[in-house]
Amino acid sequence: MIYQLIQTICPIIAALLAGFLCRKTGVLRQSTVDQIGDLISKVLLPLVVLKAFYNIQMDGATAAVTLSASCCVLAGFLAGFPFRRLFGKNGSVVPFHTGTFEGGLLGYSLYAMVVGEQAISNFAVVDLGGCIVFSSAILMMAQMNAYGKSGLADCLDTVKKTPTTWAMVIGLILGLSGLGAMLAASWAGPVLEDTLELLTDPISALVLIYAGYNFRPNPAVNRLVFRLLGVRYLIQAVLAVITFTVLHLLKVLTPETTAALTCMFLLPPSYLFSAILGKEQETKNMMAIFISLGSIIAAIAFPVVYVLLLA
Repeated sequence: MIYQLIQTICPIIAALLAGFLCRKTGVLRQSTVDQIGDLISKVLLPLVVLKAFYNIQMDGATAAVTLSASCCVLAGFLAGFPFRRLFGKNGSVVPFHTGTFEGGLLGYSLYAMVVGEQAISNFAVVDLGGCIVFSSAILMMAQMNAYGKSGLADCLDTVKKTPTTWAMVIGLILGLSGLGAMLAASWAGPVLEDTLELLTDPISALVLIYAGYNFRPNPAVNRLVFRLLGVRYLIQAVLAVITFTVLHLLKVLTPETTAALTCMFLLPPSYLFSAILGKEQETKNMMAIFISLGSIIAAIAFPVVYVLLLA
């Protein structure tokens, strides 16, 4: 077990460290890393999502997992409101960091790296549940918080312009209609699988290098960051106990869905909020460090939990 843990976690730490050293030594510039982020979010990630969804099989068990993920995101968001007073003028952004999770830029690659790409559709089911609540409600409220208006048009525009959204929609249409299964069973199936595998293989390393590069501790806001981490993990721990208890009673949990939900509870909040929330520089710094530190914690904690408890 110790060897398996070392074997799983060492490549992740190495990639995070590589990103951190690339910034310290100046090997990569911020503009280059930003372009890497665009490559991940606009090209590689949509392909990963399409690969996860196009042959997905939805039944009562997967619907229960999707619904539970939606409920967790909404409950986590609402649970963050009472904690706003602990953060003073930065309190308005707290609920957005206690409910959502970064399934896109980090979740898929982390789950595939630890559990295996053959099981990635299990995380897709969880991510679908999170996206339903995030795209329909929380993103709109974030727009309201940032711009002081309804934000509905901006929310729809943001969702519409996101390549991952279209990949998910196309994948769901193919999966739920059975066309994806027919395609996978045809002569074109292996060709498509091999093509998607070749194109998406680099994403795990790139995501971790990206996270390591953007880790910039700031003594001025570190206290707020650790406080927010404590609030988030407390809320997520409570939600995890409730979710696993309910799904266990319903007898719909499998090792793969258990791992997918565990990954969800450990992931940081959506990266999108650091771009649209926070009018004060202190708030922006707090969110940036919180998300980058949360990404590093998730990248290390998930393989440890998986190897020790789930594998």
